[in-house]
Amino acid sequence: MLPTRTRPDQEDGRHRDEGPSNGRQPILEIRNLKTHFVLDEGVVRAVDDVSLTLEKGATLGVVGESGCGKSVTARSVLQIVGAGGKIVDGEILLHRDGSVVDLATFEPRGRDIRSVRGREIAMIFQEPMAAFSPVYTIGKQIIEAIRVHTDASKVAARDRTMDLLARVGIPQPKRTVDQFPFELSGGMLQRAMIAMALSCEPDILIADEPTTALDVTIQGQILALLKSIQEETGMSIMLISHNMGVIAEMADSVAVMYLGRVIEEAPAWDLFDEPRHPYTQALLQSIPMVEETVQSRLRSIKGSVPNPYAMPKACRFHPRCDAFMSGTCDVREPALMPVGPEHRAACFLVGDVEHE
Repeated sequence: MLPTRTRPDQEDGRHRDEGPSNGRQPILEIRNLKTHFVLDEGVVRAVDDVSLTLEKGATLGVVGESGCGKSVTARSVLQIVGAGGKIVDGEILLHRDGSVVDLATFEPRGRDIRSVRGREIAMIFQEPMAAFSPVYTIGKQIIEAIRVHTDASKVAARDRTMDLLARVGIPQPKRTVDQFPFELSGGMLQRAMIAMALSCEPDILIADEPTTALDVTIQGQILALLKSIQEETGMSIMLISHNMGVIAEMADSVAVMYLGRVIEEAPAWDLFDEPRHPYTQALLQSIPMVEETVQSRLRSIKGSVPNPYAMPKACRFHPRCDAFMSGTCDVREPALMPVGPEHRAACFLVGDVEHE
């Protein structure tokens, strides 16, 4: 269910037009990124001309079904796309104090990108059990991350590790620091991963499905923890999820992806109040609402995500779209067009809409 939260422009009963991006400066800009996988079966265009902007101190939500390219986009930022994957075009601009570097030009195994990973940009992975090594204790792995990026001694790094474990709500950190990953529950292991991600005080945190496989209570605790840390440190967050409720709770702005492309982007409340793309509308309609009766049948998006080796021609969503227009949607591919202040959508139904 979508959480209840006061819309920012309704807090004082008046509409506030704060201008583009509320005056925030970008800290990470992804421009026309293309990440492809060359495999025996063919080429998978997992990320195909994606542009996103993450602002300082803000949370960017990236949402879509499994297989739409969310995680590959995130992994491309840190050059960890995996076997067969390669950034073939585009820029990933990291804004530092007084300078800008293009992470897409760094060698995946080079010293430059390794100095960014963990120190300036950290990542919470989808499966913490897979991300932690099973043969080393939680503490040893966090200590190693601290010592790689700082000049802290082993004793100081251990003390900081215990402080971090306590900070993320893990009880008995002196005991947990010497435990192995399999000795922790899913919720505690996710907290330990957050502790490791925060160990070097990164400017950017990429959270890839941070609440997957956790029960609702633990999900709420993890999201509250991320919010609290962001408010305390001013950290920027790229939050990747297929859960629209989580995105509504956390994000300042939202990008909706489908088959490797951004098909709609807007400030969070604009997107939830007035989604313009049929795919975004379908995602929101598939969420259970409080006012619905128990007997109400949940709506679903017809069909399934197409085979990545056989992308639909023209508009990629047209085989599943209830608003499909023959002779248009199956002939041309729509571009992202402005449909309102800071709101863009890639659909022929809204492409000619006038806006101020």
